[in-house]
Amino acid sequence: MINGLKYIVEGADNFTQVYADDENGREFDNEDDFIDNAPDYIKEGAKLYYFGGGDDGAMRTNKATIEIDGDNYNFYFEKSGSNKGAGKVGEHDDKYYLAGMLLKAGSDEKYQVIQKDADTTHGEIWTKIADAKDFLTEVGVVGDDDVTTAKITEAKGLYSSFNKGADDLKELYIVPKADRESGDYKLINTSGKVVEKKKSKDGNDYVYVTDSKGSVLFVYVED
Repeated sequence: MINGLKYIVEGADNFTQVYADDENGREFDNEDDFIDNAPDYIKEGAKLYYFGGGDDGAMRTNKATIEIDGDNYNFYFEKSGSNKGAGKVGEHDDKYYLAGMLLKAGSDEKYQVIQKDADTTHGEIWTKIADAKDFLTEVGVVGDDDVTTAKITEAKGLYSSFNKGADDLKELYIVPKADRESGDYKLINTSGKVVEKKKSKDGNDYVYVTDSKGSVLFVYVED
């Protein structure tokens, strides 16, 4: 009897490969490993299912709270269709899921960015970026922290209510236009909701400024 979380690949001739959370060098028995390895499983056609505890074995659908490494996480499993029971990949009810796991910011971080993977063959894959510095590195502006008149002017053009001056800021990063407009980076809060058209300070004092779709326009640190 299968129980717990399992990735399953259904192949030809009714062959089925089942992956547990402690094998293959791609563990998913803690949050970091889950988020790191889920995209690889998804891209090879594996789907995550939940079969309850060791005395159960019944496949779950809909919402579920699952304990991983001592912490509880929110999941959503498809309720019908050919993917019935499979962990949701992509958007559902205005929130984003990775192999069923709800992507939400950690309580310490308060806000985190999610990034869309370029490979959408097996669904719209979104993953979570660890912190503001990692996000800034991803979009290529880390190290470009100077607060200049030109950057302040650009920031005010992107967000009209931005009223900070050079004396108010220690760091200012303008997200490149292509990354602002692609929709591939969105800011989420601790409930998984996309934060739209707002200034949001994370647990490390980085302030994200987002547009009406939750895409990050620029990031700054106050003096």
